[in-house]
Parts: sequence; C-alpha cells; structure tokens
Amino acid sequence: MNTELIQKYIICSLANEFIAMPINIVKEIIDLDNYVISKIPGAVSSVIGVINLRGQIIPLLDSRQKLDFGLDVVFSKNPKAIIIEKEKEIFGLLVDEVHQVAEILERNVEISLDQPISKDVKIGTIFGKDINEKEKPVFILSEEKLFNSNNSLVN
Repeated sequence: MNTELIQKYIICSLANEFIAMPINIVKEIIDLDNYVISKIPGAVSSVIGVINLRGQIIPLLDSRQKLDFGLDVVFSKNPKAIIIEKEKEIFGLLVDEVHQVAEILERNVEISLDQPISKDVKIGTIFGKDINEKEKPVFILSEEKLFNSNNSLVN
C-alpha cells in the first residue's frame, strides 16, 4: 500500500509565471468577461471591485498586488477569477490563465521558508515545463499565504 501524500493543486499563470493553490479551497473558476465588475469607493488597492455571482457579492482581488508579484506586467485580455472559500470567507483572485489540476507528491515540493518572499508563510516550489518544454518553477501558495492571520485576504 502506497502511503505517500498526494495533494491536488490548481495550476495558473500570473505575470508569465506559474502559481498553484490547493484545490480544497477553490470553489470554482470563472471567466470575467461574463461579469460586470463594480468598483468599491475607498477600497484598499488590492481590491479591484465586486461581482454578483448567482446572487452572492464576491470581492475580486488583484493577485499581483496582494502577492507583490508581477506588478509591472498587465493582466491578460481575458483574465479569470479563482473563487476561493475558506470557512465563511469567499473572494475571487484574478489570474491570467488557468491551466490544469495537478496531483503533486508532497515529497516533490520544496518548502522555501528562508526566502524573502516567504518569510512569514510557506511557499512551496515544484518544477514543471512551460509551452516551450523548458523547466520552470511552479510556486505553490499555501492557505496561509492566501489568508492572513485572521483568516482574511482582504486587510
């Protein structure tokens, strides 16, 4: 019997890099071309606005600002939102593209606790191949990275 721990992740692209997040907190993935984004006066800069998702108001967060990642690269023309839910909190995180669901052996994830981008939280790294078949890191965001200390990404 194989007892190796396998985790499932959504693999996305953001600012020409690959990121992954645990599938257990992903409620759904939506194409933002089908929604009207309403701005929120006085919102923090990482909050783009809100959408009405089947009667539920969902805040949309700029993943580049929140993660301080790829601020100099503009979003793709057809961005997606990954709707994330944990306990009773729900929000959408904008990404450029969603690629696949991947099963990753825990032993293949390198935890980078000592790197400046992850001093307070765990960010794992695996290697995958880009469209040119070149090895490229995939940055795995933990739930701790997506939610701050009081379980909220919106601070």
